[in-house]
Amino acid sequence: VEDSYISAKQNDFFKFIIHGLIKADLREKINFIEVAQEYYWCYNLIMSKYNYKFDWPLVGNAHITEFLEKIILKEEVSGTYIFSGPDNLGKTTAAIYFAQILLCQNRLTSKTLPCEECPTCQHFRAQRSEEEKIESESEQENLLYVHGDFHLIKKEKDKKNISIEQVRDFIRTLNMSSFSNSYKIGIIKHADTLSKEAANALL
Repeated sequence: VEDSYISAKQNDFFKFIIHGLIKADLREKINFIEVAQEYYWCYNLIMSKYNYKFDWPLVGNAHITEFLEKIILKEEVSGTYIFSGPDNLGKTTAAIYFAQILLCQNRLTSKTLPCEECPTCQHFRAQRSEEEKIESESEQENLLYVHGDFHLIKKEKDKKNISIEQVRDFIRTLNMSSFSNSYKIGIIKHADTLSKEAANALL
């Protein structure tokens, strides 16, 4: 899509806003602003298809990735998301990539998300490379993604549950200020293995 086409669409949008504010009375202006805001988000979502390319390492489940893309583009990130489903579906991979995109330092300027060029993306990429080098599945399970604004916890080796000590450390880490003035993101892998005390500590 040509840049001139995108610019023309932007001009149409601003003409729509100006016309509405000039013609409407006070009450209509208030209602118009609400409508315009929704129009703005729809406009952004449509134009994002031309401006952004999301690089998901997933096959299938397009409805999931499209849902996450909409969240990212609208900047409407909720406090908690549950990734559920059968084993080996890509839940952890999707969650980690979602976190990487939100923490990407070029998220607002890069044409591809994640950009894979900023320090944060390079850090996540290095972690994935390390994971690919490990042949043993049990050793991969013990590999942790370490980042100042990202924390992942899972059941420790030879342990039955995720312990309350792990959860307390998890909460303490996420309560710290962001190192990059961005999000603080935590993932609990296999949350169904939380001990009763650990689950209560999250409430």
